[in-house]
Amino acid sequence: MTFGILSRLSARSGDSNRRIVSLFPDEAFRFHYAGKQLVKALPKMAEKATDKQLKQGFLTHLEETKTHVQRLELVCRMHRAS
Repeated sequence: MTFGILSRLSARSGDSNRRIVSLFPDEAFRFHYAGKQLVKALPKMAEKATDKQLKQGFLTHLEETKTHVQRLELVCRMHRAS
């Protein structure tokens, strides 16, 4: 659920982003770290998956997670700049 909220941040104004991150800075940084860990782990998981659908699920999740990480990097930069 929180990823859904954070993933929509890029569609809002910069001022709104800063206000949201100022309320939840620790969570934003934690999600960023977790997302980066997933980006490292998901390709390995996909490689080891023997089921075609599971492999595709990991790869789809990887692409979505990369997008989340990019957005969280933007949010973290905005927070540091404020």
